[in-house]
Amino acid sequence: MHKLLLRQLKRHLDLVSGEALPDRWNAFVAVVNEAYEQAEMDRRLLERSLELTSQELIQRYNALTRELAERQQVEQQLRASEERFQIVARATNDAVWDWNLITNAVWWNAAVQGLFHYKLDEIGPDVSWWSERVHPQDRERVVASLHAVIHSGQHFWSDEYRFRRRDGSYADIFDRGYVVHNDTGQPVRMLGAMMDITGRKEVERLKDEFLNTISHELRTPLAIIQQFIAILADQLAGPMTSQQQEYLTIVQTNVA
Repeated sequence: MHKLLLRQLKRHLDLVSGEALPDRWNAFVAVVNEAYEQAEMDRRLLERSLELTSQELIQRYNALTRELAERQQVEQQLRASEERFQIVARATNDAVWDWNLITNAVWWNAAVQGLFHYKLDEIGPDVSWWSERVHPQDRERVVASLHAVIHSGQHFWSDEYRFRRRDGSYADIFDRGYVVHNDTGQPVRMLGAMMDITGRKEVERLKDEFLNTISHELRTPLAIIQQFIAILADQLAGPMTSQQQEYLTIVQTNVA
């Protein structure tokens, strides 16, 4: 298009001056052509730059779209997992706890009130509320085992201890937890549940007492029987027949 403009401009100058202006005109044309060529190069470079920029923007947009979709999927999975956790926490009779290892805050389900009879406003917000109620004779051992699992990179922990109820009595507890790590391996969360095994422990204690009592009561007549067998074996009560001797051997085998 600029060549058409040059021809029109040359014709106009020839008419004005009445003669051709070859030298000045050629120089002028060269300058204009150079300017137009430079402008054309700049335009092409700009178009190429805009094209590359558009491609990069499209690629980034597609990447962000994929990332957003993946994040939404992860969030949906997390919400579903959290809903399942809440359902289990409501359904179980165990005292479920969720310990944030970064902030030290602890969440408890409602069972902690039912098992130990604490009011909601009496339950502390951090792990010290729990550790202070572990029996003094158990506390150091239990806390040490808990932190050993957390700091060793392990996942599972369990222990038995006594936990103080609101009225000052102690419940026998079987506690277990699972340590959650982040992408760098840092422990960030621990979830667990306290099971009240006081009833089971009481049954075990009663069984032990019963067995000890029976064992004591059986030892006395058993000693008398063993003395009587010794008398027979030494034939202090008189000689025995071969059949009597056989019976005595059977008794000695079962009583010994």
